[in-house]
Amino acid sequence: MYFDNFYSAFTGDEQNELLTSEARESAGKPYASAMGYWENSSGDLLHKLLYTDMKTYLVELLMKQDQMSMAASIESRVPFLDHVLVEQAMRIPTKYLLNGLSGKMVLKRALEDLLPRDILYRKKMGFPTPWARWLQDDQLNEVEQMLTSDRSLARGLFRGETLHCIFAEHRKKQRDHTDRIWRLMNLELWHRVFVDAEAPKTQSANGAL
Repeated sequence: MYFDNFYSAFTGDEQNELLTSEARESAGKPYASAMGYWENSSGDLLHKLLYTDMKTYLVELLMKQDQMSMAASIESRVPFLDHVLVEQAMRIPTKYLLNGLSGKMVLKRALEDLLPRDILYRKKMGFPTPWARWLQDDQLNEVEQMLTSDRSLARGLFRGETLHCIFAEHRKKQRDHTDRIWRLMNLELWHRVFVDAEAPKTQSANGAL
């Protein structure tokens, strides 16, 4: 349940509907490596989750952080990941880590005399990308045409009827498929650039692609 709802845009049942039989057979178990960390973790539920997250998702985040900061010539640092601090944090009992659905309680209380309360306890904002505004009308039609083209379907990964259903539900606002469409689009673009060796589109002087 955790992996289906946090790591994946498609639940297990939705993957069965989307993937071709060949793709399902070749995919194997997508969560096998992560479950290996889970099975070898110790402690209560929260600490097992934290350990698994630290060994899997955090690794991906740090890779992106390093790539993006280096692309902007920024020498970034992640001081909260000093191994001594991490080892100490992993020993903190669960009862001190959560307050209802609020987390990072030890960190927040440690910084109460350094940061304003409205900053320290504000709702998490994240770094969302305005996908919903980008994927509308003509752009949405273009993405559907690309994903359901003979070229894309020939990869043998996704069922065309399921892709059309996703776009139809999204247009009728029966379900918000923005995140799913965005991921499918990026996967196809990745194939075109790195598998098909197609030159990526570049931005022109007037900003158009």
